[in-house]
Amino acid sequence: MNKIKLVYVCDIDQDIDDMIACEFLLKRKIPFTIVLDRPSTSKRIDELKSMGAIFTDDIPEGTNVVFCGGAFTKIATYVKDHKLPTLVANGFFAGMNCVGVEDELPKFKGKKYVPSYNPNSDIPSALAVLDSDNIHDIKLVSKNVCHHPRNTVGNDNKTNNMSKHIHYGTFLQKYNLKPTKRLHDLLMVKEGLAHIFGEYLSICKYLPVDIHYKDSGASKFTQWGSQLNHESEIKISVRLNESYV
Repeated sequence: MNKIKLVYVCDIDQDIDDMIACEFLLKRKIPFTIVLDRPSTSKRIDELKSMGAIFTDDIPEGTNVVFCGGAFTKIATYVKDHKLPTLVANGFFAGMNCVGVEDELPKFKGKKYVPSYNPNSDIPSALAVLDSDNIHDIKLVSKNVCHHPRNTVGNDNKTNNMSKHIHYGTFLQKYNLKPTKRLHDLLMVKEGLAHIFGEYLSICKYLPVDIHYKDSGASKFTQWGSQLNHESEIKISVRLNESYV
């Protein structure tokens, strides 16, 4: 890939995880632009701007990598008329038909479908993005790994939790997070950096899938699942690598 032009689509108002992930990228000095998935007046925006963050209303032309920690609305609009080589997004689910019994988290045991917040924030846009011929490579960092007990702040950086694996882990202290707080978008961003820049080893194991959903009649309860398809360009995380677990 030529020079990386990275955009992070996120939800700053509702999601402290996106705030943390943006600050992490800034501390890593990764050039990127923030696109909010909805209008916001949060004080967090001013805080990020004071750190050097750049915001735009829409995804700029020529963007070749998008990290998504929010709704897929702006991405769906962009890929109507633009190519997007790589999308790394938080959300979705791979159930018991894709995941080995030993890798199922207890809360998802025996399930093929579960709700997922980000795609449920704008289901038509999520489906349009998944079906788009203008996106070459989609990586989904799913609930299978985001809800793992290791994807947490932990008690200190000596334990094998996320804070040990991100560097600059001390910046998390100012957020006063519980040790058990899952770091959903931080994991997604770290996986994106591993995939695009090779800065880190990937924490997750991925499989190629088609994404399916079960409409519940109420968007927030819509459930998502996966079906293995070795020809698919959509890859979903199914477990953490052994070295991380």
